[in-house]
Amino acid sequence: MRLLHNDIIHPWLCDVMGHMNVRHYMGMFDDASYQLLAGATGWHVGSEAWQGRDRADVSHKVEYQGELHAGALIKIEGGIIEVGNSSFTSLYIHHDK
Repeated sequence: MRLLHNDIIHPWLCDVMGHMNVRHYMGMFDDASYQLLAGATGWHVGSEAWQGRDRADVSHKVEYQGELHAGALIKIEGGIIEVGNSSFTSLYIHHDK
């Protein structure tokens, strides 16, 4: 597992109850996935190495184990846990600091 994303929970990322809205978790995990892919392959979106390569998420499993509020610091760690012929499975874990 390696550090892929650091962020702060801004008030505009929170729902009416003051917790970070679930849609913003997915955005942060998506950002982390590009960091993971770039680190594992050297491909960067827009780079020559990326040309002709496609990427698509086909499945997500999310387990919410706590709530984050405005002002909280968050870090996302992740790694590739399985490699197939044309796919890989990755795991991302968020920690509040």
